[in-house]
Amino acid sequence: MSEQPSNRGTEQAAHEFEHHRPGALAEALKRAAAALREADVPFMLCGSMAAWVRGGPEPFTKDVDLCVKEADADRALDALAEMGMTTERPPEGWL
Repeated sequence: MSEQPSNRGTEQAAHEFEHHRPGALAEALKRAAAALREADVPFMLCGSMAAWVRGGPEPFTKDVDLCVKEADADRALDALAEMGMTTERPPEGWL
């Protein structure tokens, strides 16, 4: 038996697809970068969006990856939280 197409509406599907486009994340990237710059936290764009801006394939992602030094992690989280962004500390020691 073959899988049947989803019953989701076209508008919902388009919204979900757009959420994964780099342009849909541009505002979050700008806000995060501004917060980190204002707090004088060195950072770099990493992950699929970094690859994309350097000529890689267009990413299909829901997030923006920013790398900071371990010594700056608390200041970075504080700066992003002050900007109104949700922050988390994952349990993994390597993140």
